[in-house]
Amino acid sequence: MKTNKKEMKTFKITSRASEVLNWALGLGVVMAVLNFFDVMPTEVSTTAADGLSEVNKVVGDTFMNNALNVGIGLIQVTLLGVLLKAVNRKIKYRYVVALMVMVVQLALGVVVAAIPAGNTMMANGAYEMTNFGAFKAVLPVYINFFVYCAGAFLGYGLIKERGNVRRYGWVLIFFPVLSYILGDVYTYLYNNVGGLTFQTLNTYHTIALVGQLLLWVGQMYCLRTTMSKDAEIEDGDSTDVNQFQ
Repeated sequence: MKTNKKEMKTFKITSRASEVLNWALGLGVVMAVLNFFDVMPTEVSTTAADGLSEVNKVVGDTFMNNALNVGIGLIQVTLLGVLLKAVNRKIKYRYVVALMVMVVQLALGVVVAAIPAGNTMMANGAYEMTNFGAFKAVLPVYINFFVYCAGAFLGYGLIKERGNVRRYGWVLIFFPVLSYILGDVYTYLYNNVGGLTFQTLNTYHTIALVGQLLLWVGQMYCLRTTMSKDAEIEDGDSTDVNQFQ
């Protein structure tokens, strides 16, 4: 007998998992904001940016950025790891595999980011990069590519559902593209548009960074809202449909 497919609006999680997600999201937002001030152009002066610059003078210019990148990566792995457990047998297996790829790739990025690159500063102030340092610098490009491809495929599967799950599916497909466009517009202006002052370029850079920050926070928030202690299912019959068959 033909049965109707249940369409998920949110995935059910335990109360403990819900608390973990809340803490992870809160810490992730704080780290993302700190990272924004850390990479913001130095000509743009704010109290928070100046304060963070003073910290960097004490602990080193790269320590803060590395620590924040590792922390943000761990937050992403935590949120997606809880989602991976929540979607077990709720969506088709090929989409679960795509989510696994995202978790593994992000975890690899965290491990590599946590290992010191071994770069040294020369007498003239330039950095001498080691082979591992060069690998560490280029690895995020490949990780971001594979994570986006897997995320877009997962998003395609999630937009067939309902409610918050569908919304997160669209976010997985479009938010990374918008973030890339923001960064690419600044790069285009810097390399190809003449007559722009450094202050103007810094303004465009700051706008791009603010946009990317909002997109990241929005993506993590939408990820959080796909899971709740009380799962919601769109109207359908009560038959438990096993999509793995």
